[in-house]
Amino acid sequence: MTWEEVEECGSPGRLDFRATDIAPRVQDYGDLLAPLLDPGRAGRLP
Repeated sequence: MTWEEVEECGSPGRLDFRATDIAPRVQDYGDLLAPLLDPGRAGRLP
């Protein structure tokens, strides 16, 4: 989910996604977790 969806959410139930929702969301938003795997953006672990 996007930060905008979280910020605009009035109820946690609105953030309920099903498996059938995944492919269209990836098509629309791309891989939202991809930046976490970017070594250039990674921080040091303690």
